[in-house]
Amino acid sequence: MSASSPSVSPAIAHPTVEEFFESTWAAYAAILDNNYMCHREIFDALGNYLESHYRGRPFSLIDLGCGDARFIAKALRGTAVNRYVGYDIADTALAEAGRQLSHVPCTVELQEIDLMDALRSGDERFDVVFTSFAVHHLQTREKVEFFRQAARRVAPGGLLVMIDVMRAEGEDRIAYLQRYIGRARAQWTNLTENAIDAVCCHIDDRDFPEAPSALTRMAADAGFGAPTVLPAYCDHHTLIWQRTDAN
Repeated sequence: MSASSPSVSPAIAHPTVEEFFESTWAAYAAILDNNYMCHREIFDALGNYLESHYRGRPFSLIDLGCGDARFIAKALRGTAVNRYVGYDIADTALAEAGRQLSHVPCTVELQEIDLMDALRSGDERFDVVFTSFAVHHLQTREKVEFFRQAARRVAPGGLLVMIDVMRAEGEDRIAYLQRYIGRARAQWTNLTENAIDAVCCHIDDRDFPEAPSALTRMAADAGFGAPTVLPAYCDHHTLIWQRTDAN
């Protein structure tokens, strides 16, 4: 793979985000089944954090880009969540999310809508504004707007929780893509050749991760303080900001 281009073969069609999740859902499910992105460890840590933070107090949660919700559903089972609202652009994912969340004893609402449209479309505040592996699809200016809108939707004392892929400090996007795609091709061996091609093509086209420090600056500009940082696994990080009454 050359230093100037981390791209996969140009002969492979590059799908939109919607097309990727609709047409290659089996490949994405295989990534989750094989724990290639460390979802199990990440969401176990999140579930423990939420359980400790709320200590049996009910809370509401909005999930932006919820996917099939299989891991957030598991994380919430040990908590006192009383309302879950999930948004995603893929109806295939939402159908599975409904099944996964049926085991969580709370009110569940699901809607097919883009995460930024979901944030902008209402004024209701939630105790937890949550997103996982979604914000890295946004351009930098859109991420700035994400934090501004998220601050508007987090209740006083509430949390903004972001799980996402992030670049190493000082690393540019090209270097990140070369490293991440190279690791995926070397280690995600239970995916078929066509599936890994589709996934890597999606990463190459649609992933625009930031370094943790860049996201922290955006959050600070939106009125959040320093984040709580949960354990990271490879390039997969969890940052949690608490909203104060001053926000």
